Amino acid sequence: VPVIDCDKIARQVVQPGSQGLKEIKKAFGGDVIQADGSLDRKGLGKIIFNDADKRKVLNQITIPRISRTIMWAVLTHFIMGTPLVVIDAPTLYETKSLLPLCHSVIVVATTKEKQLEWLMKRDGSSE
Repeated sequence: VPVIDCDKIARQVVQPGSQGLKEIKKAFGGDVIQADGSLDRKGLGKIIFNDADKRKVLNQITIPRISRTIMWAVLTHFIMGTPLVVIDAPTLYETKSLLPLCHSVIVVATTKEKQLEWLMKRDGSSE
């Protein structure tokens, strides 16, 4: 069963040279771009986590791109005759744009501690 990983797609839409990254740089300045041209996720995180308006700006840039990429992936699988596709979407209910594509929803719940452990491992960071 193919899995469409929304976190991976979220990283793809802001890769160096992408329109998404260009718009983020325009909205937040060059300080959120690392020397190698990639997004400084930690630096951007410090900006958006404490400012709801700036978080909204970031979401307006990224969410449409992420949703469009996911929808194309689902459509591609549908055209190929794939009977089932899993969309791994941590923010499914917050963004709502993918809900019409979902026949069934499976929720995987965990503790805050496990979430933090997973995020630190994924991002290579500490508390």
